[in-house]
Amino acid sequence: LRKEEAERNYVPTAWESLTKEEQIQLAVYHAHIHEQEDIEARLAINELVRNHRAYHREQRRLRR
Repeated sequence: LRKEEAERNYVPTAWESLTKEEQIQLAVYHAHIHEQEDIEARLAINELVRNHRAYHREQRRLRR
């Protein structure tokens, strides 16, 4: 009885209300956004490593 009542009162989520095509479009959009964020994070990390290495290279040069 509770299962039937739950099924009657079920309200689909916003995602479930989308068509399959809309779900695919939204998934592709979010994948693209996350890809851009990943690229920006990698660039920031690379810059940090570059600066770190340059600093230590300069410190070694000054100690000679």
